[in-house]
Amino acid sequence: MQIGPAALPITHETDSHQYPFVDATPGLLNFPFLTYFSLFGVRGLKAHVNAPRLVTYHEGGVLARESFNTSLPSLVEYGVRYPNASNSDPAKLHLSFPNVQRLAIRADEAVLLSFFTSLANQPHSLPALQTISAGGRCDRTCQIAEGVQEKIESLILVRNEACAVNVVPYFETVPPFRIPIFFGLVSVLSVKWSCALLTHILDTEFYSLKTFRSQVLASAHSPPKL
Repeated sequence: MQIGPAALPITHETDSHQYPFVDATPGLLNFPFLTYFSLFGVRGLKAHVNAPRLVTYHEGGVLARESFNTSLPSLVEYGVRYPNASNSDPAKLHLSFPNVQRLAIRADEAVLLSFFTSLANQPHSLPALQTISAGGRCDRTCQIAEGVQEKIESLILVRNEACAVNVVPYFETVPPFRIPIFFGLVSVLSVKWSCALLTHILDTEFYSLKTFRSQVLASAHSPPKL
């Protein structure tokens, strides 16, 4: 399931402001069979989503400061686009996604270094982690300087040796990416309509999530792979 703001382009500017805020969500929204969730540009919704079987979750960086209402041990893949240093702390990710195996992060080099330094200093956070897909800001060609890549590799080595694991980093600069981050650029679906339909799903036993997903995707452009 992909949810994003209506007619709001994904740009550096909208990543930091102009986000609609969901302030009328009717309590907890339960999705017992939801396995894929992509959320961009809708603040206030994440804390209301209860998805105990969620496997893959991708989000815009500003939403990383928000939390789900409970830990998600089912989650295997997490992707975040343009977080800042304060909301990309491995310890915080561990509380939300303790069993995550694949992690994709697209960020400025300073944020990437902050994340990997914290990961090396907290080697027992995210114990199931196997693969990290790291990329620079894609509005800046996704490149990561060679010196920064070398520093990240040395930090990963510190963690691997401390925990006797083999986390493998991949520097994603040219598509196809090993772990792409997907977002749907919604052009018709409004945030209020999204919340109304989510409520309808919960209240109507004959309305399937498959139908909802097809309607969302029908109103979206092809999602970018970041």
